[in-house]
Amino acid sequence: MNFSPATFETVNNKKNIAVKSALNCFDSTVSCSGLSIKLPLNGPENYTVDHVNHTIKPGNFLLVNKGQEVSCKFDSKDIVESICIYLDSEIYLEIIERCTKKNQLDLVINRSDANVISEKYHVLDCELSRWLSSISAVQDLKSLTEEDFILLTEKLAMHQLGQHQMLSSLDASNYITRKELLKRLRTVKSFIFDNYSKDLKLDDLSQISYLSKYHLLRSFKDVYNITPYQALLARRIGKAKQMLVTGKAIQDVALDCGFNDRRSFSRVFKKVQGITPSAFLENNVN
Repeated sequence: MNFSPATFETVNNKKNIAVKSALNCFDSTVSCSGLSIKLPLNGPENYTVDHVNHTIKPGNFLLVNKGQEVSCKFDSKDIVESICIYLDSEIYLEIIERCTKKNQLDLVINRSDANVISEKYHVLDCELSRWLSSISAVQDLKSLTEEDFILLTEKLAMHQLGQHQMLSSLDASNYITRKELLKRLRTVKSFIFDNYSKDLKLDDLSQISYLSKYHLLRSFKDVYNITPYQALLARRIGKAKQMLVTGKAIQDVALDCGFNDRRSFSRVFKKVQGITPSAFLENNVN
């Protein structure tokens, strides 16, 4: 099914369907969305979900709950492609209930609180992300089966259980405060992800999160089990590994990933990976 402004209202009432858009101009609103995942393929899209603005671009995805008001608007000289995936909210809630009843997590979520946390997320290395990446590469979305959508819903539920568990780990008195704090921490993590090559300081991250350096450091570690600096190093090394296997010189990789020189890069790389960049190349490049 091809996506167009005329179909926006229609598809929001459907379940277990994925639609692709290829437009350069769009402006429409639905008062009651379906449970959906917005996945841009190229170019930015501007969404408003219950009066909160989100700009998503490749590498991001946006989650929307059933029943939320959603607007999408963009105007570009180039074609903007994206995929919208609509899932069955009842199946999602069933999976949440099943997981919590089995005590798979030390977490209790009432059905009324089990909605997805409607935010912009990075496509990172997790099961949900891998499924979204696979779907973005599908040539014919009609080839997706009902089983595919149910399994994707399961990955979404597990992803969101993880988000709720993060919320429960935060030291705040009420849900609204914890949710706002997690949103700020996610902003910091996204900023690190996007700006790994820059000389980021805790002061910079404190400013964008509107948190004190101590509050940021403590809360970030509570949620992600690493400090912001450790997250920065992990992102740099992950990116460096991708660059190295393309044949790029170690010195150039070091500078592109935010290290001052090859020596400091090699020291951190070995600390994180257990081997030097040269040894990594020997093991991974034919």
